[in-house]
Amino acid sequence: MKLVLLISIIFTFNSIFSHEGKHFQLEECTNADPLKPVPIKNSLPVYPRRALEKTIEANVLLQFTVNKEGNVENPEVIWFDQTASKKDLFSRSALRAASKLKYKPGKTESGEPISTPGVRTTMSYRVTGNEDNLDFNTKILNKIVKRIRVKDMSSKSIRRLEGALDKINKELKSDKLSDIEIAAILYIKASTLFKLDRPSEEVKEALLESKSYYEDDFVDTLKNGFQLRGVTSSKLHTYAGLLLSHIYFQEEEWKSLEHEMLEVLTSPELNMMSFRYYSSYMQLGVASYTLKNWCTSVTSFERAKKIAETKNLKFPNNFDNAIEYAKSQMELVK
Repeated sequence: MKLVLLISIIFTFNSIFSHEGKHFQLEECTNADPLKPVPIKNSLPVYPRRALEKTIEANVLLQFTVNKEGNVENPEVIWFDQTASKKDLFSRSALRAASKLKYKPGKTESGEPISTPGVRTTMSYRVTGNEDNLDFNTKILNKIVKRIRVKDMSSKSIRRLEGALDKINKELKSDKLSDIEIAAILYIKASTLFKLDRPSEEVKEALLESKSYYEDDFVDTLKNGFQLRGVTSSKLHTYAGLLLSHIYFQEEEWKSLEHEMLEVLTSPELNMMSFRYYSSYMQLGVASYTLKNWCTSVTSFERAKKIAETKNLKFPNNFDNAIEYAKSQMELVK
């Protein structure tokens, strides 16, 4: 069988979902421990063929030691979650990739390189274009998802979306749904409303209700208290968050936008330099600039600028000016 699906395999170094607090920052704006190992070379794993053929997706958490030379030793899978199949299809691929990772080694306060145990990395395996596939186990919900995939907004497509919306509202009345299923259906409802160009307040209402169900949905907790999201929960955390941030941008709700986007950026779903997130970085840059959170603004605009360069897009001159001004303000704060 010829594989024509595009894949996305994402690394999130040392990133585990924590339920402690609600404050988030971009990595560049935190005071990272200078003595800990720093990743300097990725090794993308091979997407398992059997999983790709069936569009099975996964989150895999690994733990290992980074030795004095910056090489990985004794990698092990300490947790994973995947859709559709109970058989572990991803660990072998993740372990092979982990063994090829390269780090700047940890060091002592005197600057001597040391071996560092307990380093963690999350690998997320995703199929591009499969964002709305939220691992439903019912034929009705799968039919709804297929129904909202329209290529244009012709009168036929609009009728199709309105019909899907009716089915969604009917399904939400069921008392047999789990919290994560309710969250997923509400996100699909919000996406449908957005495509139909309904008032932003309607879209936001559905997204906030969805968030109330998925926000605290952690499928596992490690013995040190860190909590982990499954594939469906982490996808909602990202894609519902991005749509909600877009609504906040339209409403000029800068604090809400910044908080939502910074929360989204903690998710292993995010391939940080993907064109999909270009406008989101621009919006975060504007929000943080307005709020005078200079580091977040500079970092967001610069990430957007890098994406523009890779896609041969012209980055707006006024944002270059904003970057320079924000940098000058950062210098004054030092």
